[in-house]
Formats: sequence, C-alpha cells, structure tokens
Amino acid sequence: MSIKNLELYLKDTINELRLLETNRKARKKYKTDYAQKMLKQKHYRSILLAVDEKDNEETNEKSQVPNPETLKFYTKMGIIVRSKSEVIIATALYDNNIKFEYEKAIKISDGIYYPDFTVEKKNGDIILWEHLGLIDNPDYRNKAYRKILKYNENGYYQGKNLILTYETAESPLDPMDVEHEIEKMCR
Repeated sequence: MSIKNLELYLKDTINELRLLETNRKARKKYKTDYAQKMLKQKHYRSILLAVDEKDNEETNEKSQVPNPETLKFYTKMGIIVRSKSEVIIATALYDNNIKFEYEKAIKISDGIYYPDFTVEKKNGDIILWEHLGLIDNPDYRNKAYRKILKYNENGYYQGKNLILTYETAESPLDPMDVEHEIEKMCR
C-alpha cells in the first residue's frame, strides 16, 4: 500500500472515530451507550487521542436542541434528528457537501427559534430549512403557520432564503423533492 493510500485510510479512520465520538457524547447525554462501548476498545481510543478533540467539543456545545427526548433517528453523520424525513434531508445535504447545523438557535424578533436546518452558503448567506412533517394535524399546521409568519417578518422568505418541505400521513416526503430544493439552493 502506498503512502498516499495509507494517508487516505488514516484520514477516513479519523473521520469515523470523530463520528463515533460524536455518537458517544450524544448517546451518553441520552442515557445510551453503544458508541461509548465501541470507543472503550483500546485501538479506537488510542487513535482518537491523537485527534483534536476541541472540534468535537465545540460542535456539541453548539448543538443544544429543544426537547432532546424526541430525538430518535440517527443519520450516517452521527446527528440525531426527530424524523425519518429529517434523516433524508440531512443525508442529502451531507451527500451534496453542504455544511449545515441541525436545530441551531436563531434569534428572531421576540424569541429564539430552532429551524430544522440552517445552511450557511459559501457567500455567507443564511438559508433556513423547515420540514413540516405533520402538516395534516391542525394544531401543528397552525403553529407552523405562525412560525413561518415570524420568519417572513424577519426577512426569511420561501424561494429566497427559506426552504419549506411538507408531508402528510398520505403523502410522505419525496427524496427527489429534497434533491430539487438542494439544486435550487446551490444555484
């Protein structure tokens, strides 16, 4: 194996270890321990010690989300989200090399809001992405409508810097719709 291949293998291994470490911290926070057991293995731990842990700490400090008990679904990036549809969106963003934060707190006029995904484009523009997964529920729909109005009052508009995806019990999120939104965002 060449030096270049070894370097690539080491880079991949370090990325996997960072993912495991992120999972370990999240699972520890939510009283589970699969990733924690994996990282107790000596060969993982020794490599991980050589990696800059400050990045992981800063990421976890920034990722304080409301109602953490409802986070149930793991993405391949180690982020825990609330629905399978959010897994689809997070994975599509990741697969398209788009950096994002899940439920990042943003200050909007009278309070703090937590859009499902916050994307900072390379030019510095901020795009909020809300997935409205229970839109056929009247209470949920009314709450979502009020939230969208707040976004609009503060300069976030669908088609400009706000992405809205929807689904109902009879019409689930189509992954092709997600890809289409990402394509529009990248223009």
